[in-house]
Amino acid sequence: MANIDEEAAGEDKLINDCRTKLEEIKAAKEEAINEERADKEEPEEGWPEIEIAFEELRVPDELLWEVLKIKLGENDCRNRGYILDGFPRKFKDA
Repeated sequence: MANIDEEAAGEDKLINDCRTKLEEIKAAKEEAINEERADKEEPEEGWPEIEIAFEELRVPDELLWEVLKIKLGENDCRNRGYILDGFPRKFKDA
């Protein structure tokens, strides 16, 4: 039973790590946009609100590998098989 609790805690930590990293990436993109805007004259109607959807962000490879290890270790993948659509991203990762 302790093994299951440890796995759940590990997955929760990984989820939090992914969320934190995506928030950092999003904040960096917003900062870059604001720096770019600082060099330009503001339009009369003002700048549009910065909207960066999480769908536009990519999880770093290190976190993606950890998620993959967890998912491939589950019974569904081991017993039924799996398809990696769009993964790996780069030839060297294959």
